[in-house]
Amino acid sequence: MKEALTSYLGSTSGKKLSDDSSPGYGVRAMLVGTRRGDPHGGSLGFATPTDSDWPKLLRVHPIINWSYHDVWKFLFKFSVPYCSLYDAGYTSLGSMHDTSPNPALLNNPLHSQSTIYKPAHQLEDGDLERAGRGKQRPFASLPLNISPSLRPSKAFPSLPQSPPHLPISSPPTAPATGAAAISTVST
Repeated sequence: MKEALTSYLGSTSGKKLSDDSSPGYGVRAMLVGTRRGDPHGGSLGFATPTDSDWPKLLRVHPIINWSYHDVWKFLFKFSVPYCSLYDAGYTSLGSMHDTSPNPALLNNPLHSQSTIYKPAHQLEDGDLERAGRGKQRPFASLPLNISPSLRPSKAFPSLPQSPPHLPISSPPTAPATGAAAISTVST
């Protein structure tokens, strides 16, 4: 990731490597989808500089205070495309070596002949989002006819626009300081 960002920006730790013809020349900030509950997200603010060994950028975290369910409400409300693995029971995607369907989404585990997982938006306890991560059997339960792809959520007419188990609450809010330029999504 660091190498790709460095190449795009044409710099290393703020030192210019090329002229203004690099695609990322002049970029000073990047949007990041980190949330407070993510690994290393607990201490982040809405705007945080990159670590010293990364290209110098301001990391902007517009959804830092969103919950797992806030993300799904946003995706459904605005028909945002998402990876098809979320429809196969994956709730947190990492590498192929440490990602499995979330066991909390196993559908009828005692009465089923086959292993079927509910889609990620049906996870009731957002604190279990990373229950499918670790040294488990990665992709073992992924049906052979499903491969990771970008799938528009509006392509699923059987899914409600707002998952029924997710209550519509007030939108995530920014703290009183440092976030005047960052607006949140209203539901």
